[in-house]
Amino acid sequence: MREGSAAKLIIGPLLYTTNQKHFTDGDIAFLKRSILVTAVTVGDFCRYSTKGELPEGKRQKEVVIEAMVKKIFSNLQTDGIGEFTLFLDPRPIAVIQKQGMTAKFDHPDDTASWVLNVPEGEFKTLQQAWRKSGLPVDLFKSFCQNVARSKQG
Repeated sequence: MREGSAAKLIIGPLLYTTNQKHFTDGDIAFLKRSILVTAVTVGDFCRYSTKGELPEGKRQKEVVIEAMVKKIFSNLQTDGIGEFTLFLDPRPIAVIQKQGMTAKFDHPDDTASWVLNVPEGEFKTLQQAWRKSGLPVDLFKSFCQNVARSKQG
């Protein structure tokens, strides 16, 4: 396998989900908006989610992702259970899990971390969406790493 050029990835947990003040009743709207805007924006770069294949069209994809996120928060409020998964990626989620890889937007049910695994350009698109929605552009810690990507073929 040949080594490809290094790709800069943004990898890190959402700062506010580990900060308990954002779990109080007054700030739950901020958390919900942060997750929804991030999921919908990342979903534009993805083909698969926790629930399977996403629709082709941009608006149809947004509707599906919005419904998933709303259902998650609805279940959290009614059941009081804080564990759930949400994955978004261009590859099938079963393939990612089998290979032990991180999805573009990754929230395993056993952690309070929301993880981004996106190239720099997609991260800038996310920051624009956050800014447009009145969210801070530093929602995620920036753990930039140079990762050698192997070339296909």
